[in-house]
Amino acid sequence: MSVASDSTLSAAAQQKIKDITQQMMSGSLSLADANSQANAIRASEGANYTATTKGATVYKTGSSSTTGSSASGSSGSLDYSLMIQNAINNNASGDTVQALLDARNAKTSANADYYASKGISDSDSISKVAQAYIDSQNNPSQTQYGSFEDFLNGSGYDQYSAQTKAAIQAMVDSAVSGYQDQIDTTNTDSAELARHAYIAKMLGQKNLNQQLSASGYSGGMADSQKIQTETNYQNNLTSIENQRLATIKELQTAITQAQLSGNQQAAEQLASELQNAQSQWSSYVQNQNSLNASVASDNKSAAYTKAWNLLQMGQMPDSSTLELAGISQTEAMAARTYYANLIAQQNGSTTGATTATTKTTTKTSSGSTSSTASKTAAASTSATTTGMNTSNFEAFAKSVAAQLAAGSTDAAVSNINKNWSGLSEAQKTQLQTLLGKYGYSYAT
Repeated sequence: MSVASDSTLSAAAQQKIKDITQQMMSGSLSLADANSQANAIRASEGANYTATTKGATVYKTGSSSTTGSSASGSSGSLDYSLMIQNAINNNASGDTVQALLDARNAKTSANADYYASKGISDSDSISKVAQAYIDSQNNPSQTQYGSFEDFLNGSGYDQYSAQTKAAIQAMVDSAVSGYQDQIDTTNTDSAELARHAYIAKMLGQKNLNQQLSASGYSGGMADSQKIQTETNYQNNLTSIENQRLATIKELQTAITQAQLSGNQQAAEQLASELQNAQSQWSSYVQNQNSLNASVASDNKSAAYTKAWNLLQMGQMPDSSTLELAGISQTEAMAARTYYANLIAQQNGSTTGATTATTKTTTKTSSGSTSSTASKTAAASTSATTTGMNTSNFEAFAKSVAAQLAAGSTDAAVSNINKNWSGLSEAQKTQLQTLLGKYGYSYAT
């Protein structure tokens, strides 16, 4: 959006252009609207806007001209994938999308492992769609996609799908492995607790027998104590087993949830990618239609230029060229007649000028210089006042308009230069009005 000549603008105007550039880069403003608004700001500062071409703007300040191209937005934590989609949706130039793609690739390369785990790389579907768009801008003969399925295959959706599922499955497998390790640890710990409980029971029984014997207890009391010790041991084993089963159940539930969550995550991520692909397909179709229209327009412009070049030489273009250029046979015949007459007049004027010079020289020697100069000036004034005949002027004006419409500014200027002196003041005024419609004026 900014050009070299912007350095001469006021700080406020430069800031406004920067804000417009940011809006364009964020996708909230189309490239065409951003260019138009920036040009309006420049014009308000006194810049003399003369012409606009794709990717560059030309301004004239005094006698100098400056050409500049679009500037990039600021870098940082930007969603380049979204910016690429916005740029494609706004029919940005191939260079703009290439710059965004390069920035995205640099960002992913700086943390490749992290982005690879998310299925993001310089060969994913976004990158391939962006590259296809860039190729379509730089090479109109790119591969055509006949259907959305072909577009998906060409964009690498199948590979992306496989990579996404594999990445998510790897995360699920890692989680499941961790939970399985915890189950194994729980079983080992429970077995160790049971072993300690058995050892405690056996030691307790040994100590109990010694205590009963020392105290003189035997018979029913001794049996009752042994039964209590065994009961405590069994209760302890039951508690250990219940705890083991509860922990394993929780871990198995976590494994199931991890698997379900992984499936859901894969489904959501692939659905989102498919939605993006559908949006990109829509942009691709629109871009192809625009590209086809642009190619047709370029062909028409080339045919237009060729036709008028031939007509200006007094030659008749073939019917196919006229048809592609959108020029009727009647218009072509009128223009050819005009230019043929103009060429004949120019040839005649050259001969006449030579003769007049000879006569002047002769009359000068006889003392009639003043009379000859007077007659020459009178003839010149008469020609300027009368101007071209109406049919020739109409054909001439149409040729200038056609050249400007086709973007052949230099040819139009050359055409005007050759005929300006032969126009009447009224015809010059009409021609200036015509030029004004295309944003130009003629100054001698």
